[in-house]
Amino acid sequence: MRLFDLPMNLYNCHKLTIFDFPELKPSLKTKVGGLVYDYSWYPLMTSTNPDTCCFVTTSFCSPIHLWDAFSGKLRCSYKGYNALDEMHAALSVVFNPSGELLLCGYKNSINIFHTDVPGRDFTVISTKERRGPVAASPKKAVIQMLGNWSTCINLVIYCITKS
Repeated sequence: MRLFDLPMNLYNCHKLTIFDFPELKPSLKTKVGGLVYDYSWYPLMTSTNPDTCCFVTTSFCSPIHLWDAFSGKLRCSYKGYNALDEMHAALSVVFNPSGELLLCGYKNSINIFHTDVPGRDFTVISTKERRGPVAASPKKAVIQMLGNWSTCINLVIYCITKS
């Protein structure tokens, strides 16, 4: 991962061409360890408080890593495991608005980590398709969101009527 600081004069320009950009040099380089699937900045980040300057990455065959945005050093890791106790890489990562939780998308589940508890402690929410009876009501609609390996999210709506 490489982070770049844009020159201040580029922030106020509205009509820039490719020729207006100077050669950018990375202000930070971090070796992530594989193909990066996703990253997310800490939502309460402010440059005046170095403790808040961090981001997470998820990459191929690696746990989720929390990186220091100033030094590029690894602060901690969050590890998702399946039912067979095998570590799996998350496919997507995002902080909740308060930064207290890290929501991570895995195949057939969402794992929720508390950011102040690194390691392998997490809550699992299954996203597998559910089949079978639904709670009784004369007419009920069930909406379910299913993630997949393609570039879209599927919404599946079932209309269930009592017979």
